[in-house]
Amino acid sequence: MKAIRCREWGASDVLTLEEAESPSLERHQVRIRVHAAGVNFADSLMVGGTYQVKPAFPFTPGLEAAGEIVETGSAVDGLRAGQRALAVLRNGGGYAEEIVLDAARWCRSPMRWILSPLPPFRLPTAPRISR
Repeated sequence: MKAIRCREWGASDVLTLEEAESPSLERHQVRIRVHAAGVNFADSLMVGGTYQVKPAFPFTPGLEAAGEIVETGSAVDGLRAGQRALAVLRNGGGYAEEIVLDAARWCRSPMRWILSPLPPFRLPTAPRISR
């Protein structure tokens, strides 16, 4: 699987797209194929080494992810492959093709929500104040 990895503290230019091992699935976990990941200020703090959580190198940032369940552990009841899912990941990991997390730590996405790429958009910027 592919993942965006951080191997040193810094700005976003320290991130690289790499091949990574698919995380193993334990009996109480679900595997989610990521279709979208949030890009947040907290992610930049994590990559810069100034967030309250400092994962060991190398790590995959991404504190929010959305996708669909593709596999469930043997002890997971009531969930099935194909269900749409949203996840908040305290230690990152969302900038990967797959994430694995405890079955109790995801939430169902809205039924009408469509997993498709969004068109590019411009981020708002703070107004400049001249003196």
